[in-house]
Amino acid sequence: MWLGDIPVELQGLTIPEEKLISLHRHNSCIIKLQSPFHSMATAQGALKGNCITFLQNTPNIVNSLPLKMADLCDTLKVIFIGARPPERLQLKRILTVRKKKIVEALGWLKKYNILYKNVDINLDNIAELPENDIPEPIITTMEQILNDKEVPSERAGYIPDPLSNSTELNISNVIPINNSAVLDVNGSSISSEEINNYLLKKIKNGGTNDEMNVENIYLIPHSSKPVNEYFNPKLLAGLYPTLFCYGLGAPEDQSRPLTINLREHIRYLLSYDDRRFETNHSFIFVVFNLLQRRDACFHAQLIAT
Repeated sequence: MWLGDIPVELQGLTIPEEKLISLHRHNSCIIKLQSPFHSMATAQGALKGNCITFLQNTPNIVNSLPLKMADLCDTLKVIFIGARPPERLQLKRILTVRKKKIVEALGWLKKYNILYKNVDINLDNIAELPENDIPEPIITTMEQILNDKEVPSERAGYIPDPLSNSTELNISNVIPINNSAVLDVNGSSISSEEINNYLLKKIKNGGTNDEMNVENIYLIPHSSKPVNEYFNPKLLAGLYPTLFCYGLGAPEDQSRPLTINLREHIRYLLSYDDRRFETNHSFIFVVFNLLQRRDACFHAQLIAT
């Protein structure tokens, strides 16, 4: 369960930078920015935002990194709601991509992360990256809703609102971001085909607990390259290279001499001392979705007449 410290090369990455260097993409991300003030004079004083994670059924796989800008925009969307659009300088804090940072991060991962050994570093894609700026495709695809009506529930997060008291505000380029997700709480996204495949596999193995504990089950994806979500430590390690920096310590690693329950392992990660998992913008939602999908399949029953 060793994770190692986060190296300097992987510290301080923005959400776009993290997505550019990840092996898998399991979710779409919408960054919703709002001005908390109604006055045009103070509209640029501060911004706040929600980072909303939309989970996909199956992660996509990449063989070369970093991603193309077009692929980044497929999974990252920025929406601004307020009296007038924010200045580019305000957005740089959360949307900046730094070419040097990407090169250093990929170089470190390829040298020390076991999952990146065979990943090609695409120099053409690196050449398209800005030196230290927001990628132009993110700006051009940003939606702007120019009104100041806000829905309080959309701004709710897990921490007290730092913008609730306007008398304590300073003009700052720091944008507080609350994390949230759109989850399938009823398991309706689990297709009948996925459940049937699970049950047929269970029947084929005789349905014993020992056999179920070691079987590999592939969920039916919307992609030509499915990723195994069962007993696959490479999944979360590939999704979050800034959390599992060396490609080690992920749940359900069958090489461990002692089996650790998935739920207990996730609970351990979320209580890790440096809070890397707890504060990540999407980790908690992705692992919840994995547990939810597994529960839906595990409790399914096949009725024959």
